[in-house]
Amino acid sequence: MFNIDKQTNKLLIIFFLIIISAFSLFGQNHPELEWFTFESEHFIYHYHKGTERTAQMALTIAEKVYPKVTDLYDWEPADKTHIIIQDTDDYSNGGAYYFDNKILLWASPLEFDLRGNHNWIRDVFTHEFSHIISLGASMKYPISIPAGFIQVLDREKPIRDNIVLEYPKGIGVVPVPNVVVPMWWAEGVAQYQFSGSTNDIWDSHRDMILRDRALNNDLLTWPEMFTFGKKGTGNESVYNTGLAFVRYLAKRYSPKIHKKITREAQKKTRLSFNKVFKRILGKDGKVIHKEWCDEITNTYKKQTQTIRKNIVKGKIIFSEGPSNFFPSYSPNGKRLIFTSSKGNDYIGQTNLYEFKKGRVEKIANKTRGNIVWSNDGKNLYYAKEQKPDKYGSVWFDLAKYNFKNDEEERLTTKARIYSVAVGPKNEIYLITVHDGSHNIQKYNGKNKKLTPLTDFNNGEQVFTIDVSPDAKKIIFDMALIHGRDIYSLDIKTKEIISIVKDEDHDNRSPVASPDGKYIVFSSDRTGIFNLYKKYFNSDSVEILTNVTGGAFYPEINPKNGGICYSLFDNGTFKLAKLNSPKPIQAELTQYNKNYKMPSENYDPGNLKNFDSKPYEMTFSRMFFMPFVMWDYNAFKFGTVLYQSEILNKFDLFTSASINKRKDIDAYLSLEYKKLLPTIYAEGYFVTLHMDSESGRFNEFYEYKRKIYFGLWDARLGVKYNWRKANDFDLHISHGQYSAHIKDDYTDPQVPLQKFGYTYFKGTTIEFGYNGNFVKPMWRGNINPTSGFEIDMKVAYDINDFLYGFGINEEYGTLKQLYSNKSNTMRLDLNTDIYLPIPLTDNVALNFNINSGWLENTKVDSFFNYFGGGMPGLKGYPFYSIEGTNKFILTSMLRFPIVKNINLAFEPFKMNCIYLGIYHQIGNTWSGAITDFEPIQDVGTELRIGGNTFYSFPIALTFDVVYGLDKIQYDEFDEEKTVGQNFRFYWKVLFEF
Repeated sequence: MFNIDKQTNKLLIIFFLIIISAFSLFGQNHPELEWFTFESEHFIYHYHKGTERTAQMALTIAEKVYPKVTDLYDWEPADKTHIIIQDTDDYSNGGAYYFDNKILLWASPLEFDLRGNHNWIRDVFTHEFSHIISLGASMKYPISIPAGFIQVLDREKPIRDNIVLEYPKGIGVVPVPNVVVPMWWAEGVAQYQFSGSTNDIWDSHRDMILRDRALNNDLLTWPEMFTFGKKGTGNESVYNTGLAFVRYLAKRYSPKIHKKITREAQKKTRLSFNKVFKRILGKDGKVIHKEWCDEITNTYKKQTQTIRKNIVKGKIIFSEGPSNFFPSYSPNGKRLIFTSSKGNDYIGQTNLYEFKKGRVEKIANKTRGNIVWSNDGKNLYYAKEQKPDKYGSVWFDLAKYNFKNDEEERLTTKARIYSVAVGPKNEIYLITVHDGSHNIQKYNGKNKKLTPLTDFNNGEQVFTIDVSPDAKKIIFDMALIHGRDIYSLDIKTKEIISIVKDEDHDNRSPVASPDGKYIVFSSDRTGIFNLYKKYFNSDSVEILTNVTGGAFYPEINPKNGGICYSLFDNGTFKLAKLNSPKPIQAELTQYNKNYKMPSENYDPGNLKNFDSKPYEMTFSRMFFMPFVMWDYNAFKFGTVLYQSEILNKFDLFTSASINKRKDIDAYLSLEYKKLLPTIYAEGYFVTLHMDSESGRFNEFYEYKRKIYFGLWDARLGVKYNWRKANDFDLHISHGQYSAHIKDDYTDPQVPLQKFGYTYFKGTTIEFGYNGNFVKPMWRGNINPTSGFEIDMKVAYDINDFLYGFGINEEYGTLKQLYSNKSNTMRLDLNTDIYLPIPLTDNVALNFNINSGWLENTKVDSFFNYFGGGMPGLKGYPFYSIEGTNKFILTSMLRFPIVKNINLAFEPFKMNCIYLGIYHQIGNTWSGAITDFEPIQDVGTELRIGGNTFYSFPIALTFDVVYGLDKIQYDEFDEEKTVGQNFRFYWKVLFEF
């Protein structure tokens, strides 16, 4: 029979509960993927099973693009560039990791209402490779040094003799970057690509955004172009304005200007693009920018003069939020559904709404594409974003909303749906995506199976569909190289014919009339998207709107023929309605007679073949980030080293630093991501040498005493991310703290005396959870206004703490005596709640609870919670408040002083200033809850958000706090009081 003591039994129970809960969760390392590799002259391609066609497209375009981009900048990577093809989510993007010389391409084509359609892989690859080359050519230091940084720690003054290092009251970090370029240039040249490139073009969507800003006197200023961090169309306008300005520079000064810019930006003293322009062109950049703004504003006003005198846009019926799309009338024409970003700051944050009794009512969230009604008007069908699966993948599936019981039902599983259509007999048709190509399928509601109606596999992009009233045809728009055209699909024969085919222009979003005689669609044939009407028995078209922005997503009222649509005007997409649409004279709508898309001699089906092999782990180069730190009255010099596996299956991160006293900070982290959870190991080692102390031994001999502290801690654990917002961590750690004393006597006959001991040895098993449910909003980094965040840790600490010395009976030497009386369970809980103030803009209440509990109230003071200073009650020093329990409530009202200041001193920029007023109440204590005696403080917090060196965020925080109560504490064996005075804190970091 085994005898297990009470504490061990408790420990085992906690450990196994943690194991069970942790391994029921899921991460997003995608161990389910089977990866392959092949090479070409300048590239190495990595793709997973199911993305073969996209990999072929990348191979076909990459080597064609390589010489054109590298010749423009006269710069080539030292090694082959890695290209990674991924299709693990219903998501579309690309990424250039230019220090790693790596490009990530998502296979699904981009559907973004602020950009036109182009062959996706041609466009995104050339864009990201242009980043690799243009930014590589702009580097000031070797590519293995991405950046350095300078750090300052400002510590509280000493208040106790048993504290080795006081807690910081100020901390600052400033980067020293390798690349210093503004965002407008980085993204502008990536879209420009190279002279004559048609992989991306200045299309009518881009022109729409710039034209709309110019006509509304809202062009981005020189400082506003530097950075992102904008709402609505602001971030896209940085891309958009950057491309337009880059094109202007190339036209005015020749395409060679971009090479000259990179050469000048390379110089270590060139930290301002204004000075880069001055050096190359003899003019400040802001002067050239002003000349360009004046020129295009005059051009746009002249080109739209006739249109502005003859505007036809109907009545605006809803304009809240940056975007309102996909209006859909009920079969009786009395109800209207649409998607809207109402209440959000970004175009993609759309939910489903219905107009009801003069207001709008939310129906469902996170939808994309169009919405359709059942023929009886009782149900809606749409594409709905699902929660991440066990691998972290996010898919869109067909959903049905029932008005009778207000319930939503998921009808498919991982179908990857873009849009939906319903026929006269409630037949359901879908657009799905796989390996970069869209296809039309029929959904069978009885067996919930999909039947393909098309077999596209060359990157065809189908975005909207409608069913003809006779149920014989599906009408859809499709893009392949540039823009879209409109086709019909015979449901029975599968024959596809053109309805509106125009290689020079973009024709999209067709909707059939209730009588089946005509369609209404959107087209940019004048250079501006307007609504058009075309009868099936005629080749002629009629223009129905005349706007300076753009008209999209028409919907015909089945009862009166009126049209509802999405109108882009003054930076937002609004819902507008034409009650009695009538043809407009063509001469009143003329904008740009010369606008047309480039003709292409490109066959998307003519792809190169490759021979691949199973992927083998490949690592990037080793990167170094040197730094200098001022701490504890000394400079400390060091470097960060890190290296990643190309597919991010293994990461190495380490840092080390030393000062003149030989104090060392060293850290090592390893992460292994080939399994569902991330397995990690990390450890740190720290030494500290105290200033020498002089003394006298036996009243005769003088000596100098040097004290050296050393500690190390090692951790082994697993991490999971579940459904994006939930992070779980389970680890076991062990650490030791040691001290070494050396007495050096002035009398040479007295030997050097050394004495060392380990005063703490501890092992911890800990389970942690962090949940972030804060709503993404503009300025949400500086002032979250809605949602909550929770950070919780449950642990058992096995603490062996030195209480004295004894004699080793076998050897007659000193031995260290430890006590385990400080073993304890531990619970830490830190949570933030953000509440918006009604009828205000960007004003919020923030409630923070910072709490901790040790089961063992008899632990040595060494293990106590400390409740003052920067992370606690700021009105009191960090080490002045301690106990085995902690509870602190911070209540703060934060509001903007200046929301959009845009004050720039290149390459630094200040974006906004917020002020917080707060009250704190709480304390630390040992014993029962009845022993809790709260103390309070009040303070103000000033937050300044901005950017340094264009691309690095900067977060400045300054606190002034007044402690309302006086408290007692021991200072160097003398009882002192603190409180009822002002204390100051500061931070200069990358985030708040």
